[in-house]
Amino acid sequence: MQSNLISELSAETPGLVLHGRICRKWKPRNPNTDRVLRLDMICLDRKGDAVWIQVPKSCMDRFDQRVEEQNTYRIANFKVVAETKGYRPVPNGLFVELESTSTIEPTPDHVPPFPTQCFRFLKHEDMFPNRDQRTILLDVVGQLLEFSKTKSSTSINRNSKRKEIKIMLPEGIPVKVVLWGRLGLQLEQIIDAATNPKIILIISSVMVSEFNGELKLSSSSASVMYDNLDVHEVNTLRDSNDALDAPRLHEEKGPEVIGPLSIQELKNFTSDAANLNKIVSVTCKVDKVLNDWFYDGCTKCPCKVQAEADKFYCNKCQTTSRNSVKRFRVQVSVNDPTGEAVFVLFDGEGKKFFGISAQALYADKENEPSDVPAALLTIEHMEVEFHIKVKEFNVKKSSHEFTVWKINEAKESVNSTTKISEPIQENTLSSQQGGGSTHSISTSTVVDIEDEDFDTTNRSNPELRHNANASATPSTNNLKRKQRADSGSDDSDV
Repeated sequence: MQSNLISELSAETPGLVLHGRICRKWKPRNPNTDRVLRLDMICLDRKGDAVWIQVPKSCMDRFDQRVEEQNTYRIANFKVVAETKGYRPVPNGLFVELESTSTIEPTPDHVPPFPTQCFRFLKHEDMFPNRDQRTILLDVVGQLLEFSKTKSSTSINRNSKRKEIKIMLPEGIPVKVVLWGRLGLQLEQIIDAATNPKIILIISSVMVSEFNGELKLSSSSASVMYDNLDVHEVNTLRDSNDALDAPRLHEEKGPEVIGPLSIQELKNFTSDAANLNKIVSVTCKVDKVLNDWFYDGCTKCPCKVQAEADKFYCNKCQTTSRNSVKRFRVQVSVNDPTGEAVFVLFDGEGKKFFGISAQALYADKENEPSDVPAALLTIEHMEVEFHIKVKEFNVKKSSHEFTVWKINEAKESVNSTTKISEPIQENTLSSQQGGGSTHSISTSTVVDIEDEDFDTTNRSNPELRHNANASATPSTNNLKRKQRADSGSDDSDV
């Protein structure tokens, strides 16, 4: 039977037959329930082109049992779909969808010869232009240097675990990677089973972000992790850098947190210059999210930009750009029995808690830019333990607008019509042949974990504002949330 090349696939052409090697297979999962959504695969043809294959859950078991990684198959009676939104694990703008009538038959892999792997590795310098884009995902290879303990990361839109690692890229540059969900467990299994202290990892389909001018990578629901796979890039790394030590556990120690303090005690505390940059715990109720919830940020750094005609100028970078990036500056009015104040969540903590970026919220056509998006209103009427960082303007200007370093815990108020009187308490918390191994365990959809700065030279009125959105409706979300102190961020330099 004659087969088609991947370059010949078209949504308008019926009766296509695909012949290729299944080089990758995984099961993406719902980030909230951890339930399997479908079966995904990557297929390579004899030219080395790749296409993404999706198998709906209704016929997933039948194809999952018949298909093994690295084997070659002839696939027929499938549907070709143009992918117009969401991530893509390969650059191809199409994907193949298998149906109940689809057939997939094994073939000898030596006639014709097929490539064995399909990775899109980029050099460190080439990763920067790909930061914060969520379409075509990248692959990364490096030697494992450090790994953290598994941490719980809970936000409004997700509840998952993460493990942070540091790997050495082939060009000798270390980079941080956040492994979400089951990939963290897989890494622990790799470390426990390792007989060679040098562990070379390949992590497919990662997303790239920037934190304080440094790259930070995060796994996605398409990510698969391989250790010591027999490919050129891994073999090159294994034969170099012999002086590097075995990976070590990185113990993170967060700053001392003072408190809990009441709002009035916080105001008194910030009047003393000796308390500058200290972290204070304050438990209070959120009344409203105020209208000013974002700012225009630089595309190269987290600082605020100044609009100049049709361009944007960054004072920190000393550069002008045609574009800007929307970043969180969410102001919430809060109270407790001792007083009121305004707390401000910046981009890093805002992304973690709300589970979405300001850029994505702003781009949503259902929300007018001047209105507060519904996703942000979920924090209203919650009892929240905030960790506040004392900033210079709090000390010098006696400003009662405070920067949130971290949301430590949040839960819906028992009585949303009254102020709280007691502080809330913190809760406790397939093997592959050929010289390498892989565990086809996919991870949940990721949320960026970034810490960013906000340029004080462009900062607006630091005093308390009362332009709250009167039409806001209280949240009915009753999930309890908790984020550990060692993942706190200092987003702002205000």
